[in-house]
Amino acid sequence: MDNHVHLLIKASTDLIPLFLKRLEVSYASYFNGTKEHVGHLFQNRYKSEPVTDSSYYLSVLRYILRNPEAAGMCRWNRYRYSSAQTYLGEKDDGLTDTSMALDMLGSRVEFIRFMQKNDDPAEGSILEADSKARHKILTDTEASDIIRKICRTSDTLEITTMDNAARNDVLSRLKKEGLSVRQIERLTGVSRSVVQRAN
Repeated sequence: MDNHVHLLIKASTDLIPLFLKRLEVSYASYFNGTKEHVGHLFQNRYKSEPVTDSSYYLSVLRYILRNPEAAGMCRWNRYRYSSAQTYLGEKDDGLTDTSMALDMLGSRVEFIRFMQKNDDPAEGSILEADSKARHKILTDTEASDIIRKICRTSDTLEITTMDNAARNDVLSRLKKEGLSVRQIERLTGVSRSVVQRAN
């Protein structure tokens, strides 16, 4: 976009800060060298949010790809700095992995249908719906209160003593309440893989 970029990255959450730091430093060096610019290039720290399920993944992808159109710049599939043309099979940018989205949707035809789906006035625009899909980030204090309430306990670590079925039910409820996988792992002592698998 004119003054920002959207990236949808599949990686360990521990590696993303290092990757973005290297990317920002490299780009700032390149830009400052070619434009004879001195000083800071980026205004603020980047914002990030974990994408933890497939429907939210597709929602974020559509939001990013349709952003140029929402900004009135051009059609979503014609923006030159977008990966849209890679998803459409018109070019290979050598960077974008389209397999996850295309596998979820079934084909390029279904991808195009998904991207061009008309907005339902009763539900608001796709971009508004996508924006609303971004859940509120809970503080650890708020998350701990929710854990104690759902588990009916004063100690958030007691979840580790539950039998598997009860524990998985609680984990599923915690995710529905808006707790992130990392937050649940950190506050309960349950491993990330167990939290991710709980439905």
